Amino acid sequence: GKDFSTRVNEVFIAPNQLKEVNTVGTASTPPTIRIYGGSGGCLNPTISLVSEEQRTGGASARISLGNAANPLIVPANTFIEINMSERTVQFNGIPGVGNSYVRYLTDRQWFNLDPYYNMIYFETDDNNGFATVLWRDAYL
Repeated sequence: GKDFSTRVNEVFIAPNQLKEVNTVGTASTPPTIRIYGGSGGCLNPTISLVSEEQRTGGASARISLGNAANPLIVPANTFIEINMSERTVQFNGIPGVGNSYVRYLTDRQWFNLDPYYNMIYFETDDNNGFATVLWRDAYL
């Protein structure tokens, strides 16, 4: 089994930004992603794990919420929490059927952070909002 650090790490990502996320553990670990509406809300957010090969033309593992046919606006001063371990998508991180945003998933490629080096890309249709990546380092 895996052991997890008690310390929670966090990285901030602005919209349409590729950000390096470095873990110090020896095993992969499931992150929790929070997508914030910011001061004006954000439209149809996507968070992607981008490998070295993928940055040169391949596809990436990603979670996308909303599209033109089924748009999702993350309201101002709120967030959507994506828990990769539990495979849940919840409004303000509150459990329960009424707060589930799974119905907005248009891409559902759950992912873990690899030991050491990861690249995460956050984008929205309107270039608003921001995301945070939270994780605990894992050890074999």
